[in-house]
Amino acid sequence: MESAKHKAISDGWIAAEKTPDEEARQKALDHYCILDTGPAENFDHITELLSRQLGTAFALVSLVDKSRQWFKSACGIDATETPRDMAFCAHAIWSDKPFVVLNALEDERFRKNPLVDSEPHIRFYAGMPLITEDGYRLGTLCAIDTKPRKSLSKQEEDILSTLAKLVVDAMALHLANVEMKKQSDAKSIFLANMSHEIRTPMNGVIGMANLLGKTKLTKKQGNYLEAILQSGESLMGIINNILDISKIEAGGLEIDEHVFDLHHVLESIKNLFMPHATEKNIEIIFEYDSRLPLHFIGDSGRIRQIITNLVNNAVKFTHEGSISLEVKFLSKNKDIISLEMIVKDTGVGIPAEHQDKIFDKFSQSDASTTNTYGGTGLGLSICRTLSDVMGGSICVDSEQEKGSTFTVSLPLSIAKKSHIDQAMKATKNDDMSDKEIKARILVAEDNLINQMVIRSMLESFGCTVDIAENGNVAIELVEKNQYDLVLMDCLMPEKDGYQATEEIRKNKKLAGLAIVALTADAFKENQKKCQEAGMNDFLSKPLQEECLKEKIQQWAR
Repeated sequence: MESAKHKAISDGWIAAEKTPDEEARQKALDHYCILDTGPAENFDHITELLSRQLGTAFALVSLVDKSRQWFKSACGIDATETPRDMAFCAHAIWSDKPFVVLNALEDERFRKNPLVDSEPHIRFYAGMPLITEDGYRLGTLCAIDTKPRKSLSKQEEDILSTLAKLVVDAMALHLANVEMKKQSDAKSIFLANMSHEIRTPMNGVIGMANLLGKTKLTKKQGNYLEAILQSGESLMGIINNILDISKIEAGGLEIDEHVFDLHHVLESIKNLFMPHATEKNIEIIFEYDSRLPLHFIGDSGRIRQIITNLVNNAVKFTHEGSISLEVKFLSKNKDIISLEMIVKDTGVGIPAEHQDKIFDKFSQSDASTTNTYGGTGLGLSICRTLSDVMGGSICVDSEQEKGSTFTVSLPLSIAKKSHIDQAMKATKNDDMSDKEIKARILVAEDNLINQMVIRSMLESFGCTVDIAENGNVAIELVEKNQYDLVLMDCLMPEKDGYQATEEIRKNKKLAGLAIVALTADAFKENQKKCQEAGMNDFLSKPLQEECLKEKIQQWAR
């Protein structure tokens, strides 16, 4: 590139002209999404190394912006930017090799420069332009000192040039991470939208089926209805697995620790699969080690998810013989017990060459498995991740045509008596919840079928129900009528649930009105969005009667 052109600012101080490709250069700089970002260790390590190797007071990764130079990393100085007209780096980006000023007081371009005349009193400067693969000069890696020098050695020039290439690589890595984050965000938005689009009609299907089950049906009709419900629950299981995978990839999977009865959880899983196993002439055996207490502190939901998946697979792949679910004591360290939950079957087994792959996402033992037995290949991958997140592990031992043994090892905290008593008290309070709920509730929901489902559920509890088909109508009704609770769908036409809630919260007279979100978006981020909008709580679709009733009892005033 040609040498820098200059324009005089004042006597003894000359600023560099902007480069001929300035507009494209600026677009390239913006493309890297690095300006005004926080500190990063990889950049800081480079400036620290340069400062040590060249023995200078300061070292900078300086990016030349429209009217400033901004420091992505600054070693030895607290400044974050300086005006571009004063910048030595604005001169350096014109160069193809290290740009060196041995003594700024003897250089007509800089001797009266404010950065020379006053803090930081620059005397020596050596900067290597940061040149991208496309040839754009975005800034410099530079070493600066308050003392002049007589020379910069060839070895020092090579160090500066090499480290400048590392800075360019670090910028490329930063860009790749930004792009990856964008893709991850786009995926999360897509999955959230898909979750909403699928869960909304599923709420209608399962909800109406449950309501139908409360009417008088013939035995044949009851069987048909049971098939509908089983198919709906199966579909919801697949949807939840896909959402769990996306949460795992986004690092958003959370563990909800609470007091629970492990024996009861596992026995209920056995009872759940017993009818299906009996149809196949398969026995399910449940054994619980007598050395183990009943109550632990942990995430019973995630443990149920793991063992349900394993028992479901065992029933699916076993055609004769038996299935056993055994819980074994391993060791105790203070209040932590290490235990194993073992699911063993006499099914088709897994070929040795496929056993390493079965815990991978979207993987099954072979292609024919999907055709014969169905499944997405997500369940075991989720089991492994959940085991890892809870501090445990999962492994398999299998022999083809003889069966498989899956072992889940987990550390669990023993529940103290005070914790158990508190949990039992909460359960008793729940058991007293069968009486009618005399509450007036506004339901803001645009889907006609879901309106019917929620209205029927609420009226069966004893509630009086009004319906608002969008956020604007909801605002009008809460300002005109007195409600004990608002159930607010998040996505509605005209004005959505978030906007409607924010509007309601502006009215001080309605400050005490509880608003519970109804949403088909099951992501944690959505719960946060609901809270930020001013909602008190969160209910995920498809709605379950017991969960809906619990929220009403909690929030209806």
